[in-house]
Amino acid sequence: MTSISPIVSAYAPQLLSHQTGLSVTASAASVLYNIGSSISVPRSGILKVTIIGHVNGSDGLIGLQLTRGTTNYMYGGQALGRSLFGSNGNPYITSTTPIPLNYVMQLNPNALSTVGYASSPFTMEILVLAGDVIQLLAGNYTAGDITYIDDLVVTLQ
Repeated sequence: MTSISPIVSAYAPQLLSHQTGLSVTASAASVLYNIGSSISVPRSGILKVTIIGHVNGSDGLIGLQLTRGTTNYMYGGQALGRSLFGSNGNPYITSTTPIPLNYVMQLNPNALSTVGYASSPFTMEILVLAGDVIQLLAGNYTAGDITYIDDLVVTLQ
């Protein structure tokens, strides 16, 4: 009888980034701006992103840019003001106090309507390759309003 092999330590969860106290004041409505430090991916795997955040007034947006080689991929539809994370059952951030944000899964992220969106509890997962670079983005539907990322945890599995 053979035994089950132990989990290879190279694929054990690895903390890539823990950032706190981040904020962006939107110069323009529905535009995403870099927030926090970029995150380099040391090996291929599954990237997991969890965010606690809030806004000071209007609806906040969070996006993510993945750079692979010389190509940038946008998660969150910057041109359409789509947020990857939301609060209080919305596809954007509405809470004025820090709250764990839900990952928003839209059936069609390029759709002009948010009809048909659903939320997943708290964590976004992305397949990544060694050498990828991740940059979080944030903005607000109202120019001059602030979107906060109070606590960001990014792990690689």
